[in-house]
This record gives sequence, C-alpha cells and structure tokens, in this order.
Amino acid sequence: MPETLDDLDAYRIRMLEGDELFVTDWARERAREIVLSPPVPWLAQPLLKTANFITVALLPDVVREQYGFSPVPPPLTRKALVAGGAEYVRRAAIPLLPDSLRLLPGARAA
Repeated sequence: MPETLDDLDAYRIRMLEGDELFVTDWARERAREIVLSPPVPWLAQPLLKTANFITVALLPDVVREQYGFSPVPPPLTRKALVAGGAEYVRRAAIPLLPDSLRLLPGARAA
C-alpha cells in the first residue's frame, strides 16, 4: 500500500500511463460476458444497459480501450449521462424490484 495520498496518485499515474498494466484476451472475454451479457430477464434489460453504460463510462480511457469497449462521449457529457442514468435507476427501476433485491439485509430485518 502506498504510504501517502501522493504516493497513491503517483502509482495510479504510473499504471495508467505506463506499460505495466494491460488487459489479456482472457480478461477481455470475461469482461464482455460479465458486463455486457449477464443472464438477466428481459424486463431488467433497461436497467442492465444503464448499469453497463455507467460501468464502462467510469473506467479510465486507457483501460476502457484495452477492454475494447466502445468510446464514450466527452467527460462533461459522460458525467451528465452517468448522473441521469443513476437517477433513472434510483427513481424508476429500484422501486420495481422485490424487497429481497431492493433492501439491504439490515433494512429487511427492521
């Protein structure tokens, strides 16, 4: 673990700008299966697509490119879309989920 926040930032920059971090073919295939093609009911597809966009949009550009995910809009537009997608999930999708998926175990027990 880096000892300071500056050390952590230097590590992050070294990983994202250097040649130490790379995505293998195996990792690329698994990511596509996990992120883009999980087995979910068709009713959950809009939620899945929103979550996928948010997940991919939050990746650093170099990582997203190595995984082979599509380019995303510029940062300002991406931030607005991610915020809008998160708001959609919070207001439109989550209330439709059953309690077993919508509530944390502590909330279900209360």
